Amino acid sequence: MHGWKRDFSALWAGQFLSLFAFNLVWPFLPLYLQEVGEVTPTEAAIWASVLVSTSSLAMAVTQPIWGVLADRYGRKLMVQRSMLSGAIILTLTGLAQSITQIWVLRVAQGALTGTMAANTALAAGIVPRARIGFALGLLHSALYLSNAISPIVGGFVAGATNLRVPFYLTGAFMLAGAALVTFFVRDPSKAQPPGAAGRGPGEASEAERGLRALRWVLAAPAILVTAGAYFALSFANLAAYPVISIIVQELTPDPGQVTQMVGLLIATASITGAIASASAGRLGDTIGHRRMLVIATLGAGALYVPHAFATSLEQLFVLRAILGIFLGGAVPSANAIVAQAAQANRQGSAFGVTSMFQSFGSFVGPLLGAVVTSQLGIRGVFLMTGAVMLLVTIWIAVMLRRVQTPGPAIAAAERGTPR
Repeated sequence: MHGWKRDFSALWAGQFLSLFAFNLVWPFLPLYLQEVGEVTPTEAAIWASVLVSTSSLAMAVTQPIWGVLADRYGRKLMVQRSMLSGAIILTLTGLAQSITQIWVLRVAQGALTGTMAANTALAAGIVPRARIGFALGLLHSALYLSNAISPIVGGFVAGATNLRVPFYLTGAFMLAGAALVTFFVRDPSKAQPPGAAGRGPGEASEAERGLRALRWVLAAPAILVTAGAYFALSFANLAAYPVISIIVQELTPDPGQVTQMVGLLIATASITGAIASASAGRLGDTIGHRRMLVIATLGAGALYVPHAFATSLEQLFVLRAILGIFLGGAVPSANAIVAQAAQANRQGSAFGVTSMFQSFGSFVGPLLGAVVTSQLGIRGVFLMTGAVMLLVTIWIAVMLRRVQTPGPAIAAAERGTPR
């Protein structure tokens, strides 16, 4: 096995374990809030939206800085930071005694974690450029595969014990993921030697470097437009996510089966998303990632709307399965566009800044979702997310048509790259 394939395999496994840990618990956050804070289901959905939003705001502020630090000191170090922080914070969340404590921990999680951005930046430096679309699609499949398995495991563990136990399990899985990256993944990025880490007179601070990275990305049209896709996808997903478990709660006759049904519903979309993710990356290398991105976001926007009219669990399962196909193809295409457009020594900064847009979507989505829930009810959230996704898709299609984005020509020109 070539060196990059060995490193990428270990990185994929570490990514899977960390995402498996996250997804053990967060699908059931509204249910956990009902237990800890003794609130009603609707209040729990609103609180979940607020918690996710504030965490995302903290992530939006810090991700560009983490990206600059990745380019300066090494991307592997940032992966280790995100995984170890997640292990500590999620374990402490299982010990929380109030919603206020959970809120504080969620803010800390947003500021200190961010495994997807860190792993994507590291993978972009490991994989040959001609294979970038397929590799990043495969890396993103870890998200959907973990989504397919961990909510089921978390649901059955919570059903057999209580809603706190899955939080404790997350720490062990996050530590295992960090160990895999530490011992089996090399960092190809050129970090400065220890003696150069200090800041000399007149040298820019890390915050100033983060602002420079932001200006550089905003001046790169392909990355800027793609950042809009990150924002829209995250906005739609996080606006709708807190209400899924509440709708399942409404449609499930047996209250004892709610957590299991939530896990199975999320797993259904995740299985189709995992398959689509790897396939979309390979297909995008052939037909162009711009085209794949537009198709995926358009389909996702169209599929959110009928969620509002589902009257049975069977209908929800069908809709989530089809939605997973389009969501699975969107993010790998966006990742590939960013990786191809960014300079090699600024990929960490590029993914840090695009992660900032993604986090802003996660911030705005749940807040607007909470407003819509309070005014129009839980199901109105899906109408709102579908409309936003369709509008952003039109903007992406128009803007990317004007931008020269790398596509099949790059792969053709680099066929000689070692595999």
